[in-house]
Amino acid sequence: MLNSRSSVRLAISVLAALFIPMAATAEDLPSHPDMKFLVLHKSCNATAAKRRMSAGEAQFCAANYLRLKLSFLPDVDLEWFYALGFAERHAVNQEGYAAYLAWQNLHARRTLESDDSM
Repeated sequence: MLNSRSSVRLAISVLAALFIPMAATAEDLPSHPDMKFLVLHKSCNATAAKRRMSAGEAQFCAANYLRLKLSFLPDVDLEWFYALGFAERHAVNQEGYAAYLAWQNLHARRTLESDDSM
């Protein structure tokens, strides 16, 4: 029987699987994102869940989220990213987002498997 925590993880896995391109496999992904960006992203999410952020906080969190997604793309840095045209930036951003979702899905699955073995 699933508890609420497992149900949430399962829902995330299912939703992420629906939006992950077929090319994004575990072999295609780095072992993990840049952890400083991940920790800041989690902090931003927790803050946003508790209260309305100031414009400065929201801008900081949005910029950090971009850096988190780009951290999955080893050949991409911010300078190169911002030199791209709008359509190219959008495509690279979507590629980073898909890699982030794939990473989340992979880790949610691993967590569910380890929970099931307990």
